[in-house]
Formats: sequence, C-alpha cells, structure tokens
Amino acid sequence: MSSVKVITPPTDYPITIAGARDFLQVGDSLDDHLINFFLASATDYCEGYMQRALMPRTILQTMDSWPTEGFYVRWNPMLTITHIKYYDTDETLQTLDSALYRYFESNDISCISLKPTEIFPEVFDRPDAIQITYTAGYDPLGTIPAPIYNAILLETRFAYDFRTNEKIDNSPYRIASERLMYNHIIYTYRT
Repeated sequence: MSSVKVITPPTDYPITIAGARDFLQVGDSLDDHLINFFLASATDYCEGYMQRALMPRTILQTMDSWPTEGFYVRWNPMLTITHIKYYDTDETLQTLDSALYRYFESNDISCISLKPTEIFPEVFDRPDAIQITYTAGYDPLGTIPAPIYNAILLETRFAYDFRTNEKIDNSPYRIASERLMYNHIIYTYRT
C-alpha cells in the first residue's frame, strides 16, 4: 500500500499570465483572474494526463513495506531525495543512511534502490512504515519539453474559449494538446 501527499506545492505555473495573454491574443489585463484560473486548471490537467510533475514541489510518499527490488517514485522527474525514513520494529522513526541507497532514472521514471550489498531494515507493521520525502518537477523551468508548454497553452485556450459553453472533450484544442503530451506520459501510474 502506498500513498502520496504534496508537502510543498508549486509556487507558480509553467506559463506566465503575460505569456498566456499573448497566446490568447488578449490585449488587456481585465481577464487576468480568469486566465490565471485557466492556467492552473490546464497545468493540473496536463500533469494528471502525463502523470508528470511540471513545477517543483516537495512530496511525501509512504509505503507499508519495502519493495523487493527498488521502488518507483510517484511524481517524476525526481530532482532530489530529502530523506527516507522508516519505523523500526520498536515503532521508532529512523532515517535510512543515504550511503545505503541510490536512485536512477529509467524511461523517465525515477527508481530508488539499495546498493547491491545492502539489506533493507525490518519495519513496524503500519501503513506509513516507510516515508520518502523528495522534490519533483523541472528545474530550471526552461527544461520542460516544448510540446508540454504548447499543450498547456492549448488547454488554457480551450478553457478560455469555452468558458461560457459546455465543454466538449473532442475539441480540436483537447485533441491537439493530448497529441502533444502523448510521448511524455509516464505509464507506471496511469489509471
């Protein structure tokens, strides 16, 4: 069993209000509150569709037991591991020595594993026996792939243009944005 919680959410969106306003061809700032709302929704939709973090955030991922091989983090790309903690058999929270594990990326999915000569310590039986705190997202901002930027802009346009009408999922904007994101989907967590 695993759960994921955002500890520190992103502080910004991948696209500025000015950039979105320019793309939408809006000449004034009267709709900035709406554009900001649509940027948030577009970013959230794109992240969910791809199962990928765009802006940096701190994540707490918990598990009830150590996996047999290594374990995959829920939000990618992973930037850093803050720490891995676990409840020992006396139910005392311990920090796993960072010299015991390593992490690597395979097919855009970050995996944490013990070094070959190491063994995971025994843990207490509880749902959050293992706690991994890490940061995920693109940093610096300019490293987000261009198709993803374009997908966010198209989703923002979709929301802005259809804000007074019923949303249509087969809109040309939605179809185009999903095509742009297709090669960036992380399938491990796709439902």
